[in-house]
Amino acid sequence: MAFKHHHGGHRARLRARFQKSPESFEDHELLELLLFYAIPQKDTNALAHELLYRFGSLSEVLRATSDQIAEVAGMGETSSQLFPVLEELFRRSLRDRFSFQATKSYDPKNAGGYCLSRFFGKSKEHIVALILNSDYAVAKEADIGSGDSVHAVIDTKELCKFVSQNAPCNVVIAHNHPSGVALPSEEDYKATDFLRDYVFSAGGTLLDHLIFDGKGDFVSLGNSGQMYGKNRYYYQVRQIEENCCGQPRFEYYAKPFVAEIMTKDQTSDPIT
Repeated sequence: MAFKHHHGGHRARLRARFQKSPESFEDHELLELLLFYAIPQKDTNALAHELLYRFGSLSEVLRATSDQIAEVAGMGETSSQLFPVLEELFRRSLRDRFSFQATKSYDPKNAGGYCLSRFFGKSKEHIVALILNSDYAVAKEADIGSGDSVHAVIDTKELCKFVSQNAPCNVVIAHNHPSGVALPSEEDYKATDFLRDYVFSAGGTLLDHLIFDGKGDFVSLGNSGQMYGKNRYYYQVRQIEENCCGQPRFEYYAKPFVAEIMTKDQTSDPIT
């Protein structure tokens, strides 16, 4: 004898409604619908409410680890992996979308969209370096630092290695403030000056430093005219040539300072 599952009609109606107007769904309804595919024979409405209550918001549910989700009663091993997989799919979709957008000049929106994929869901600070090609699309990327929720440490050896292997090149640095706002701190300004010298010493040109908050907003120091140090004579630059991407290369007026940056035995610097 076959029994018809009593939730079948509700699930069919919810799927049909989503096809017609997904924007009309409340957050718990989206979670309920998503859980259909991991929990085939159970009322997932109460479970969706419990997840939102436990983590506080839809974005925090997506940021939770599988171990954290498994602590919620009713979430098994398979269903607890659903949200981390979904988060990674979203991250890669953003990365692919912005990787190959060719432009005639540097646009921080493209680099920012790409970096958003790297920082989405991160609860700790990370620092990323991007190499742009002649069309200002992202050609390569490297992780050059990480930390906790309020600060990170730059691996300057890794940065120099990454830039020198691709020199001459245009470089964008980005890091996130997962627990704060997308506004540069005084340490961020100092780190930008510091990073510019390291990138230059390795044969690159630092185009921008992007700072992200935990919600996807970001600030471009390059676009806001805040890339250069204030009243610091050794950050005055002059154009000397064009690199392979047709962009200006610079040299510093104070050569001894650049030589010091290139040779001093410092492997990391904090950024907040």
